[in-house]
Amino acid sequence: MALSALVRFRAGGLLGFNVIALQRQAEGNWTQHQMSSRLWPQRQAELVAALAEAGFVQVESYGDLQGTPFDAASSGNLVLTARKG
Repeated sequence: MALSALVRFRAGGLLGFNVIALQRQAEGNWTQHQMSSRLWPQRQAELVAALAEAGFVQVESYGDLQGTPFDAASSGNLVLTARKG
């Protein structure tokens, strides 16, 4: 089986995330299955505010699972930790 992912930037800040799975059948023919979803990316500040509004405290932002400080300009990931207050 082969998988391919494609992300498209849509109007209004939405992302279109598409995954295509290709599978070769025993007789040599290929089948294709596409899964699509629309995603609304949220920024770090929006997520921190939503957690605080929901009653979470000690909200921390990291750029990876090793605990590197989050930098909006250079971090490839956003990892949040919080405690329910």
